[in-house]
Amino acid sequence: IDLPIGRHPRDRTRMTTRPDGRAALTRYRVVRASSGLSLLEIELHTGRTHQIRVHLKSLRHPLVGDPTYGEERWRAFPGLLRRPLREFTRPALHAWRLALDHPVSGERCHFEAPVPEDMAALWQRVTGETLPEP
Repeated sequence: IDLPIGRHPRDRTRMTTRPDGRAALTRYRVVRASSGLSLLEIELHTGRTHQIRVHLKSLRHPLVGDPTYGEERWRAFPGLLRRPLREFTRPALHAWRLALDHPVSGERCHFEAPVPEDMAALWQRVTGETLPEP
């Protein structure tokens, strides 16, 4: 997704894609899609405010549980699948792997964190499948 990001013209607390915004590049890969949900691996090439959330919304694929950029897409799901999506109260976003250069030594640092239990449980409840390993 190669779309510039800037402040929303009417709601200054939000960001949006806009031609006069700052350059923003997000690469993504669909790891798994099932039952209307997608598990994505995302690589940021820039670091704009809310970049992942804004870029995914621009594709009309907002994050589950995102109160700012999300939508009540759960309403389109069949009855029993609506509840876990509606009740997921935070953006379904997790940085499982992070790499950056140390600000003093310049050494490349790598960090990994397991997927939170609530996200794995959400995937299981909606798709009936175990969340794939990253």
